[in-house]
Amino acid sequence: MLVQITRENRKNFTGIVPETLLVFLGDDENYYGIGIVPDPSSLPVAALVFYLDIETDDEGEEHKVCDIKWLFVSEEVREIGAATFMFSECMKLIEGSGIEAVRTYVPMDTEYNLLCNVLEGFGFEFDLTEHFELIETLQTIRGSEVLKKRLANKDIVPLSAVPARLFSQGLVEIAEKVDMSDFVLPLYPEAYDMDVSMLYVPDKIPRGFLLVRAYESKVLEIVYLKCDDSNASNIIFELITAAIDACAQKYDDNTTIRATVRTGTAGQLISRILPEARNQVLRRGYFVL
Repeated sequence: MLVQITRENRKNFTGIVPETLLVFLGDDENYYGIGIVPDPSSLPVAALVFYLDIETDDEGEEHKVCDIKWLFVSEEVREIGAATFMFSECMKLIEGSGIEAVRTYVPMDTEYNLLCNVLEGFGFEFDLTEHFELIETLQTIRGSEVLKKRLANKDIVPLSAVPARLFSQGLVEIAEKVDMSDFVLPLYPEAYDMDVSMLYVPDKIPRGFLLVRAYESKVLEIVYLKCDDSNASNIIFELITAAIDACAQKYDDNTTIRATVRTGTAGQLISRILPEARNQVLRRGYFVL
């Protein structure tokens, strides 16, 4: 039977939906999750999470897009069309909603080939894109020689010191100028750890952000945004090092830091500071309704 993932039942999906997505279901109206359970008393065996987004093209026209964030089917139900069924249900949910396209990003790992085959059956076309990914403990990151040589920047302050109105306004302005099409960016301060997240505030006008979200499983997700500034590389460097320093003062060494950057320039910068960051090739899928 098909069920909606809500705040009340989302803990049942722990293990088959990443916690970085699970925390939004039931709390963010743009996130939707559906799952399959054999019967009302059984644990779920499959899940699909998608996000409804609005993006603006080069002509200033707005378009509604559905981002497939996660699709998982347990092995015991992979041979009976569960993935196809769930995606079909997703299509029914967005019918008549004005959604113009559906997209997703899939790792190149062979275990995801079956997923790509399912999506191609619905008309998805795939190309390749790259990003840099870091998943490491705070203890390892603190050992970076580059971080040890950091000089403090007086313009970097905790987000808690910035008025909520300026915070949201700054995020909106940067999001409009930067391609964040593959990422969901909450615009409200409550979504972030206000003591650890840092931002660059020249003349009290937010120009660049490094945002941190904390999860119950001792994971910190660091979100990097390209700065709207000619000196962006230096700003990003200061943001990264200041945020890591702040994390080190608040969280224990076993805390996992998760970070993803989506441009080659930012990737090179991250790999200079944190050599453990690795380049990952993704298949980018797109389907026009």
